[in-house]
Amino acid sequence: MCPVIPEISNNVREYRKLVVSKEISVIYWIEDDYINVSFIWDTRRSLHHIYNIFKD
Repeated sequence: MCPVIPEISNNVREYRKLVVSKEISVIYWIEDDYINVSFIWDTRRSLHHIYNIFKD
């Protein structure tokens, strides 16, 4: 289990971040027996931009 990202998690989903390499992370959540990949994040992009995506 990777760490939870509290800034984008909510009552419905608990998003987690898996660091694959220095530039790539995978954002996902677990539901029942499945791992659902939300998106692959190029970590050179602003984290603020990612928060805005989840805010909507």
